Amino acid sequence: QTRDNLLLIKMVFEILENELSKTQRWMKTHVTDHSAVHYQGQMLLLLLEVGMHPASKCILSDDILCETNGTDIVASTWAWNLLSKSMEISRTSRFVSYEVTWIRRRICGLACLNYFLVNGSSNNDPKLNDFIKIEVTDLAAAYLTNGNNCPKSQIYALSYVVWIIRQMKGSKL
Repeated sequence: QTRDNLLLIKMVFEILENELSKTQRWMKTHVTDHSAVHYQGQMLLLLLEVGMHPASKCILSDDILCETNGTDIVASTWAWNLLSKSMEISRTSRFVSYEVTWIRRRICGLACLNYFLVNGSSNNDPKLNDFIKIEVTDLAAAYLTNGNNCPKSQIYALSYVVWIIRQMKGSKL
């Protein structure tokens, strides 16, 4: 690959990273903005697509000549760290009674499940097991703790559980 192509990919990568960061800041103060959540989801998916593209592995490893061995591991680790951070942000929202909070979780959850599919994960994958364990624990807490204060959060938590199960069943994870 030419140096110009790598620089162009790096520029696109940095723009997407910056845009995702901006939307995450925006969502902290505009928790009911449906369009921002969907836009943020698109930025996350695009960033993952660019970051996991074979040409981007050079950027992720900071090797402009792309002579680094093990760049698949670098890309996979980068992607998982990005997804973990996105899921953590959606899990720690104080606004569990807002539908947008749960839409954000679905978008991040879908990106995580796609990550597991792309990487050929099985039921023995520790990251997949951690993802499921954290989601189940967190959803139980949202259902039991917040449900006493707001029945909407119980409904959203249960519908998210059903959605996750359907996604996993349909994807053969």
